[in-house]
Amino acid sequence: MSIDITQSQLVSGAGDSLRDLDLFADVAKRNLNCDIVFIRIAQQNKFFPLGEDLGDAEGELDDIRSALASICKTISRTDRTVFLSDASTDERFRDELSVAKGPIAGYLDVPLQGLDEKNLGNLFAICRAPRVWKSSEVQLLEQLASIASSLIVKELQKSELASLHDSLREADLVAMSLAREMTSLVSVHSFDGEVLFSSIALMRLAAEQSIAEVGLKLIQDNEASQDGAPEYFERHAAMPSVTREFLRLRNSQKIEFDVSFTKPIDGVFFLEWKQRDAPVRH
Repeated sequence: MSIDITQSQLVSGAGDSLRDLDLFADVAKRNLNCDIVFIRIAQQNKFFPLGEDLGDAEGELDDIRSALASICKTISRTDRTVFLSDASTDERFRDELSVAKGPIAGYLDVPLQGLDEKNLGNLFAICRAPRVWKSSEVQLLEQLASIASSLIVKELQKSELASLHDSLREADLVAMSLAREMTSLVSVHSFDGEVLFSSIALMRLAAEQSIAEVGLKLIQDNEASQDGAPEYFERHAAMPSVTREFLRLRNSQKIEFDVSFTKPIDGVFFLEWKQRDAPVRH
């Protein structure tokens, strides 16, 4: 799943966690005495400026993005900090416009680590003039990168949940449409008998709890029958077995059904119900 983080989200989006990136970007500028702070989102390989005093220097920012992309491609590693006292003296980058003519001279690059040490991107501190980075300054940016990583992970999780919610909502709409259109009496169950899907025709006859009770009984009987004969079951797992079961209706009567039982995939059970006789009172 690919989550698109836009510049507006990173700099002034609705998420409080991402707006906070501007705050510690300003902290970095003050404490590191650097001019510009950039962040790279690895998932999209895009670079965004951070801070409140960037003005309208969009042309300069575009040049910086281009230079950072070139520098990162050449020397940056996902698991270590990289710093240059003066990028203009490095033959690998001195021909880059933003290196040769500024504003990139001093360069400090710290990786952003997510869950399971997954690389989220990079945090950059940039100086217009050459400078020798102190160990305390490197440590500060690494601490800020840790905070930034937490904020980005939080926002990615929110985006993923929102995307998942939309997907589930679409799946629900499809399932509802399918349930309405089906005339057959069918139900789909999880391992514990829970009804994952039921045609409207079946739901009109019986409550979900009654359908689940019969489903669970058949699942347990089926699982018990597998004991001692797993190879046979694997060969015949897709073949339906038919059993007779009583289903309690919504009016408390019971009807006997021939229930066709299949297990199309692991953990999912498909039941097709066919009424046998007239209702029997109990």
